Amino acid sequence: MSIQRISPGKRMEDKIMKKNYLLTLLLAALAAGSCSKNEMLPAGIEETGYTLFKASMGSGALESRTTLDALSGKVSWAEGDAIKVLWKDGTPQNAVSEPLAASSIAEDGSAVFRAECEPVGNTYAVYPSTVDAEYVDYVKVVIPSVQDGDFAHCGILASKWDGSRFSFRQVCGFLQFSVPEGVDRVVWSADNLSPIAGKADVGFPDGEITVAAVGDGVHEITVNVSGAGTYYVAVAPGDYESMYVAMFEGETLKGEKRTFNKVSVARGQMKKMGTLPADGTFLSDKFFVKPAGTGDGSSWDNAAGLSDLLAKLSAEGNINAYLASGTYSVTEEVALANTGTKNVYGGYPADASGVSLIGRDVKANETVFDGGNNNRIFVVSKSEINFDGLVFQNAKNTANNIGSALILQSSGALQHRVNNCVFRDNNNTGAACTGGAMRIAGNLATTTVSNCLFENNVSACDGGALGVQSGNAIFRNNVFRNNKANGTKLNGAESSEVGGGAIKITNANSNLMTVSFDGDLFEGNTAAKSASAVYCKANSTYAYEVKFNNCVFINNSANSRGCVRSNSTVSKVFFNACTFAANKMVQYGNSLHLQTPAAIHNCVFYNNVNSSATGASVIYHDKDILITNSTIRLGGASTTGINHVGGVESIIANNIIWNNGSSSESGNAKSSIVVASGKTLTSYGHNIIGLNNADAATKPVSGSDFVTNSAEHSDHIYVFTNAEGNTWKLDPTWVSAPWYLLKWTAWPAPGKPEGFELATPARVEAAIDAFDTATGLAFKAWLNEIGALNADHRGTLRSSTAIWPGSYDNSATSSL
Repeated sequence: MSIQRISPGKRMEDKIMKKNYLLTLLLAALAAGSCSKNEMLPAGIEETGYTLFKASMGSGALESRTTLDALSGKVSWAEGDAIKVLWKDGTPQNAVSEPLAASSIAEDGSAVFRAECEPVGNTYAVYPSTVDAEYVDYVKVVIPSVQDGDFAHCGILASKWDGSRFSFRQVCGFLQFSVPEGVDRVVWSADNLSPIAGKADVGFPDGEITVAAVGDGVHEITVNVSGAGTYYVAVAPGDYESMYVAMFEGETLKGEKRTFNKVSVARGQMKKMGTLPADGTFLSDKFFVKPAGTGDGSSWDNAAGLSDLLAKLSAEGNINAYLASGTYSVTEEVALANTGTKNVYGGYPADASGVSLIGRDVKANETVFDGGNNNRIFVVSKSEINFDGLVFQNAKNTANNIGSALILQSSGALQHRVNNCVFRDNNNTGAACTGGAMRIAGNLATTTVSNCLFENNVSACDGGALGVQSGNAIFRNNVFRNNKANGTKLNGAESSEVGGGAIKITNANSNLMTVSFDGDLFEGNTAAKSASAVYCKANSTYAYEVKFNNCVFINNSANSRGCVRSNSTVSKVFFNACTFAANKMVQYGNSLHLQTPAAIHNCVFYNNVNSSATGASVIYHDKDILITNSTIRLGGASTTGINHVGGVESIIANNIIWNNGSSSESGNAKSSIVVASGKTLTSYGHNIIGLNNADAATKPVSGSDFVTNSAEHSDHIYVFTNAEGNTWKLDPTWVSAPWYLLKWTAWPAPGKPEGFELATPARVEAAIDAFDTATGLAFKAWLNEIGALNADHRGTLRSSTAIWPGSYDNSATSSL
């Protein structure tokens, strides 16, 4: 539904004026047309001092109101409905409208809501008003993990005021299902990589809605039902593998069902899951395990023990194993050299009984495989695995091989999944000791690692937490914290070609290897030599593609060559909406050291430092590079922002590169951009480049081969030589996001510097097109794939006419 302002109305009575402003929202079921304000008023509603708004309904059957006709798909407003309005005036505020009265619902389906509020800046609305929602520079809504199956209660709609209207759209997808008599609770879960419910980040591009990854999420939804009938459950949009549903009467399991095909649920879509089994059907492939179990595994009461579990895993065929909390001590390496899919789920209560799978909590019920600091744990060479909700600790590798806790090296078109797991205190001291905890290999296999924690793992060589060597890998929402790559030598000699405090990536196979990171946090990792977080290392002519989206790198440190280093000339590396903060390097790039064609978009670099002047810079690169819509803030011991030592097709567009350092503050402080002789760096304009002390040795742009694009593109470089009165501050929201927002406290508010013109999305897109044409990297295709081409660092859609430089677009907000 869309809402459009009609008229300001008359002056309110003094009594009403004391209550700020009263916003009246008129919600009509018919599409908005040209009609007078009197025509918009439902019967019984007179024009008053309230502001009136014209509204129209969304086109989709599920895109609007609260009651659903199961046959026609028509939805309608109901008496008692209310909405929540959210806005921000210094601190976030919200107001709930008056409940909808029957007299406010017209025959055509229109209705009138009234909410007491004084919105400023961005204003949002959420329905129903009982939804747990908050405004943190964008909207978060909570998809509940306990629901009642009533369609009127499970749907969530949200909208953003665009200056003339609201446009409500569904946040969730829906499952429709029917249950027989004798059921009072239905539990839905799935082997999905993202939570099925929890806090969802909601965006509003072009009047539509996008739902980002769900944070603080759960993988199980309980629906309390009231007897036989048809019910609905709202879920986060996504792809759900092996969706499982169980029916209960009290604590007694009455029947269960599993889908064998992936269930894809889009936002605003209804998936009909049919009638759940009425005949007491039970799955027969469940195997229950407890640390002290001695039974046959047929139920929790007859749970098997560790030895029987390992025998099942090592045998041919499939297994679905469910593990109660506790410690499972593995005293010798377990080889999974047999075919079949091995599903292992931890996190069940120690006192679980019967065959129920409810009550799973992977944090409260830690399920631990412990290697006792003696041996590796799992080595997978044929099986396809899905490990979910497990802890791997104290594994140790002393042999001439790779990884310690979990080694995945099955070849073929397999899909490995590692979800909700913890890898801690694992150690690799072998001669070929890449991967302190884990190895990912296997030609043509794809491994997805999501919602995992890698902490305090150590490699005596490189890849403190894990090594990726062939196949393909997908990382989502993981934390890599305090891992160490202690190696300093290669073939017996000191070398910078070892490193990767958290991860080492190298392709050992002629097939292209793809590795992607989305929402991952790298914190406090260290490398004795190169690359404090991720080292992408060349291997002959074998190529890799590595892509980082919405990742945070903070407080990582190494001797040299960045948080991320890549040194394969036949490969490519992409970055979008990443934050690099407080990383420490002795020499060369303190954030990125790129010897690979690369592209950077919407990224933030803040307070990263070098302790040596050797090649010292935030971004050091010697191949072609594109940097767009990004922010680089230097100062103190920081030095060059961009050290361009190679590449002739390199382009920058719409960045802020600001250096508070000066030669008097630090011997490392140089120009904001340094261009080596013969290595061209082209500006597509609208870059702001600043330096506190622009003397001959530290001028903002150093190098005769820094050029602007052709005059027909109206390029603009705005160079500050004095930053007095203009300071940066760090928005603490990264802690919960996690991401940084760098905000300019004196500019652009109250206005842009005299003579500076804002860029347009077309100008930035032209720079990306030019780079892709010259290099063949296809960066634009990836930005479109992840919806980032015309969004800023937060994922907020940028203005369609003029965009602010840097990673944060201020065009759609009233203030910073």
